[in-house]
Amino acid sequence: MDEMGDHKFYPKFGVVNTKEEAAGYDLIIDGKFIQFDRGNRAARAMASISSAGKTNVTVAGTMTETATGKIVVKFRDVKYGTAGSRGGSFGGSDSMKLLKGNCEDIGNNIFYFLREVY
Repeated sequence: MDEMGDHKFYPKFGVVNTKEEAAGYDLIIDGKFIQFDRGNRAARAMASISSAGKTNVTVAGTMTETATGKIVVKFRDVKYGTAGSRGGSFGGSDSMKLLKGNCEDIGNNIFYFLREVY
């Protein structure tokens, strides 16, 4: 939600809890987190080249047009965090900061995807 609002591209967006609320929107994004993996900071520090210790966030969902009820997109996105992806040394930022960054990256990806295709 933060990533969608920061760009001011969509004049109306929000969290929908009922079918009545959904009627006020053109598109409903329904997603869920499939995986959160904090990785291992020590492994990130020891593995300068390999992928050891990466954090991982996986999201999957659908985008549905409210006018037709038709699912127009099924999506899945995966983001990994490494020592270099959010700065720092000796394994980079702590795992929770890397996971937060992974989630923000996924939010950005959804925003840019929607801007280009919808």
